[in-house]
Amino acid sequence: MAARFGGDAPESLADKDLDAWLEKVAAGEATHDIAGQLERRALAQVGAALAKGRAGDAKTLAALAEQMRKRAEGEREAASARAGRRELDDNERADFVADMFAKAAYIAGAMVHAPTSAPAAFLKLIKEWREINLGEGEADAEARAAKIAAAQAAYLSGDWVATMPEDVRARLQAAWAEQVARMEAASVALEAPGS
Repeated sequence: MAARFGGDAPESLADKDLDAWLEKVAAGEATHDIAGQLERRALAQVGAALAKGRAGDAKTLAALAEQMRKRAEGEREAASARAGRRELDDNERADFVADMFAKAAYIAGAMVHAPTSAPAAFLKLIKEWREINLGEGEADAEARAAKIAAAQAAYLSGDWVATMPEDVRARLQAAWAEQVARMEAASVALEAPGS
């Protein structure tokens, strides 16, 4: 330790103490806290060195304390800036997600209604999607696209039955007609004895 300060080092800043500080840095403790502690210890030792008549050591320790003060201030400012940047990153992330949803909705609309209005990078994918799902290029493609658009309009207007497949709708209609017939038969049966 004496070689590090150019003379006899104060007892409290022995090699083992320096090693302990280095271990704290390696463990991930905030370096501005460690620098602040080193500054306070060095300043305490300046007085002790002066009392023992070691002006050289006192000067070296005062310089060390000044370096630690500057480092602690710099680290605090950097930590503050990182905290502010992290907040900004969260806001940027939220804006990015909202922007992505808007773009996805735009591309989804283009897939069904106006495929040529989509960005050029998506045109091939949209063409493939329309061929698979709308049968584009086939004779009944236009009728299927109109059916999808009508189902979408019905869904958005709250007409849930219109969005069901025709076979499901036919089965539900048959079951409802059967239920109505049973209720009418029961109603006729109830009216007959009382007349």
